[in-house]
Amino acid sequence: MIILNSKTLKLNFVDELGIDKIKKASPQKTYRHRKIQLTFMAEGELLWKFTDGRKLSLRGGEFCLTQDGDTFSVGHGVLAPCYLIWIIFDPFAANAAKGSFLSERELKAMGKILADAGNPVRKASPAMLFHLKEIRKIIENMEGRKPDAYALLKLRLAIMSIFIESVESLSEKPPGKPPLYNGLDVRVRNLALSRPSHNFSVEEIAEHFKLSAGLFGKKFKRENGISPADFVLRVKFEEAIKRLKDSSGSITEISHALGFSSSQYFATVFKRYFGKTPKQFRKKI
Repeated sequence: MIILNSKTLKLNFVDELGIDKIKKASPQKTYRHRKIQLTFMAEGELLWKFTDGRKLSLRGGEFCLTQDGDTFSVGHGVLAPCYLIWIIFDPFAANAAKGSFLSERELKAMGKILADAGNPVRKASPAMLFHLKEIRKIIENMEGRKPDAYALLKLRLAIMSIFIESVESLSEKPPGKPPLYNGLDVRVRNLALSRPSHNFSVEEIAEHFKLSAGLFGKKFKRENGISPADFVLRVKFEEAIKRLKDSSGSITEISHALGFSSSQYFATVFKRYFGKTPKQFRKKI
């Protein structure tokens, strides 16, 4: 079992992130969940029996929610071999939005949707699967070491995306109508990285997807909690951290390669996001 807490992740609304990789069946006692827990079954299958008589079956590729106080035991008292990724959300904590790109109001509104959802089981969307696989890859590569700054940034981005995706999947929609832009954040990320030195406008991105700029901007922010322009900037900083870590390019070269008008402006905005200048960040890697 691997567990990362909110202090390590620097995300106040996430109490814990954990992975259970269970190779052998093992006895399991009655367990009481706390806060809002999202559990994703990467491999295997399990059956939870709630103390009130309800049952919950979870298979590979599915996720479920459990609520604060839910008490259950694993079917037949045994947890079968499986691979679980779980995240405990606490969107109603004090200063819950600290470390995220969401406001307190947005976070609590989304948290209410999850809290009111009960114990649904859903098939993970392609976008959610992408971010869950990213979490699995990062944690497995840690090999008992603390995650570095780049890994932590990627974990935070993945967790926030999963939180928003879970809210989206549980929000009320007309019967039979799929999400309008499922996985659009992944496609915008790929577009931004295809030309990292270019500063895409909302109009350019919308035109690429054959949508009006107004409709695209509203839908993107509603489903991802961030404007397209801020999202592209976030992607640039993710790429900047990767280059600061893995390349020998100067900070000036990296800033120009990512479309910033000057290395001074790059350093100013970088520090606003991460609390350190690129030079300070590189020294700590």
